[in-house]
Amino acid sequence: MTIRERNPEPESERVWRLLLVLIAGCILAFLLLGCVNTRLVDSYDQTIDTVAEEWILYVRNDASLTDSQKRVRELHYATLKGMQEDFKRGK
Repeated sequence: MTIRERNPEPESERVWRLLLVLIAGCILAFLLLGCVNTRLVDSYDQTIDTVAEEWILYVRNDASLTDSQKRVRELHYATLKGMQEDFKRGK
């Protein structure tokens, strides 16, 4: 009797392992292809340039937020803008 027969791997572990392999394969495929959907980039830009810009102005002027809360939101906004630039460059 082998170890696997005595202690079979739970089905959920096999499913998770397969899922991780599939996700890794998809990520690898996207990285290797290196193509960028320009319509998606344009849509992303429009959303950030309207919604995010208005949101950060609201955050900056919101008297109910503490300075710490505003800093956290500013960091989120800066991260989003950085992602936007990376996305434009196709990274």
